[in-house]
Amino acid sequence: MAEINEYFPNVKIRTLKSDLESLKQSGGSFIQQKEIKIERENFLFKAQKQESVIAPPALEIRSVASPSGIEALTPQQQKVGSIKQSIQNRPDNPADIKETDSQDAVNPKLLWGLGGGLILIIGLSIGFWLIYPNINKPLANLPTPSPAKTESPSPSPSPEAPILALKTPLEKFPIILNSLDVEELTQKLRSNVLMPQTIGTLISFEPKLGVGEYLSGENLIKILSPNSLSSLKSTIGKEYLLLGYWETGNKPNLSLVFTIKQESLETAKSIVRSWETANMEEYFPVIFLPQPPEKRKTETFRGVKISNVDARMIIINQQKFIYTIVADKLIISSSEKAFEIIVKNI
Repeated sequence: MAEINEYFPNVKIRTLKSDLESLKQSGGSFIQQKEIKIERENFLFKAQKQESVIAPPALEIRSVASPSGIEALTPQQQKVGSIKQSIQNRPDNPADIKETDSQDAVNPKLLWGLGGGLILIIGLSIGFWLIYPNINKPLANLPTPSPAKTESPSPSPSPEAPILALKTPLEKFPIILNSLDVEELTQKLRSNVLMPQTIGTLISFEPKLGVGEYLSGENLIKILSPNSLSSLKSTIGKEYLLLGYWETGNKPNLSLVFTIKQESLETAKSIVRSWETANMEEYFPVIFLPQPPEKRKTETFRGVKISNVDARMIIINQQKFIYTIVADKLIISSSEKAFEIIVKNI
C-alpha cells in the first residue's frame, strides 16, 4: 500500500503518545517530532461504499506532570475545556432568552401613567393661575344676593298689581285665571257678582294668571273685548280698574276704567265717538253681567251730564251703557251711581 505522505507531503502527524515518549526521552525539555509513516487506506477514497458509520474514537484527556510537579495543560486541552464551559453556561430553554428581552422593553401602562400624571400637573397649574387672582379680590365687589320672595297667603294683591286707586275705601278680590280666556274670566266674574252683598259695597276685581303677575290693561281689554277695534286696543295703557258696585243687595253693576296712553289720547276719542253707530255696547258684554246685553232696535246714544262730567249713554230695555273719557281715563259703566262714584274718586 502506498503511504499517505505521498498525498500530503507537508503534513506532519503528532500524537499524544509520541509526545509523551519524546518528553521522557528528553527529560521534559523538548519534544522531538518523528516522522510517522501511515499507509494509505482504501476508506479515504471508497467511504461511500461502507454501509455502517464508524464513530470517532473517544478522546481521553489526561494531565501531564511537569518536571516541577505542576500540572500543565496543552493548548488543545484548554480549548476543549472552554468549549465545555460555554456549553454548560448556555440556557437550556431558548424561550427564556426571549422572555428576558421582552421584560427589558418599556411597559405601556407605565407610559400611560406618566402621561396622565403630566396632564394632571398641567391642569392643576392652569387652574391655580385662573383661581388665585380671584382669591385676593375684596368681598365688597361680589354681588349681594337678594332675599327670596315669598307668596303671601292673603288674597290681597301684591304692590305690582296695575290697579287704579280710588279715594273711597273698597275691597280687593283677586281672580286667578288658568289661561287668557274670556269664557273663564266671565264665568268667575258671574259667580262673584251673584253673591249677595250689602248695599253700596265696592269690590275691585284683580285678574292674574296663575301665581304669576297680574294682568295689565293691554291684556285685560283683549280678554274682555276680543272683537273690539285693534286701533283702540293699541291706545290702552297698563293701569285699569274692574269695579263691582252693589246698588242694591241683589243687583250688582260692573264698571271698567282703562288708562289711555298720552300720545294716543286724541286717537282714542275719535275712535270711540265714531264707534257709537256700530253697536259699541255689544263689544263689552261683561258690563251687563249677570245678564247678557240686549240688542238695540232704534235706540241711540245721547249726551248726559253726571256729577258735572259730560258722558254718552244708551238705554236698551232698561240696560244702561255709559262711557266717557276724562283726562287720560276711559270710563265704561252700567250704573249712573257707580259712574258718579268713579268720577268723584278717581
